[in-house]
Amino acid sequence: RTQYSGILIDYYCLSLVRTGGTAIDGSNVVTEPQKHTLHCLRDVPQCRDGYYLAEKDSDGDYQIKFKLDIASHDAVLKVMDTFPKGSERDYMEFAVTATGMHGGDGILRDATFSTCFEAIGCDGVCNVTGGGSCETPANPDYEL
Repeated sequence: RTQYSGILIDYYCLSLVRTGGTAIDGSNVVTEPQKHTLHCLRDVPQCRDGYYLAEKDSDGDYQIKFKLDIASHDAVLKVMDTFPKGSERDYMEFAVTATGMHGGDGILRDATFSTCFEAIGCDGVCNVTGGGSCETPANPDYEL
């Protein structure tokens, strides 16, 4: 199994940033994903359509580390939906620890999620137990 702690980002806001704009909440999910908010991830319909876990590259930018399969996507939605709308968490980053199956193709499968709001250990930490992998393809494609 592969366990990864990192910042959750949606593909819609990534596409806005990659085309020269900003995310819906005004953040830049490539250079400062920690400013991307739970409110944007959870409450904007087009943002709920797809997520990935981010990793800082050698240039200091954040790129796609793990894409999520449908079961993992549904599981992370359930975690986000436990936070009441209007709570203080709405305007903070949303980092998670995901534990699932990964065979090296960049897709985390059947993952379970817990929140990861500590000051350290929640930004690009990957561990493997029992045959998983932390290695992912460079520059993976994504679809909106």
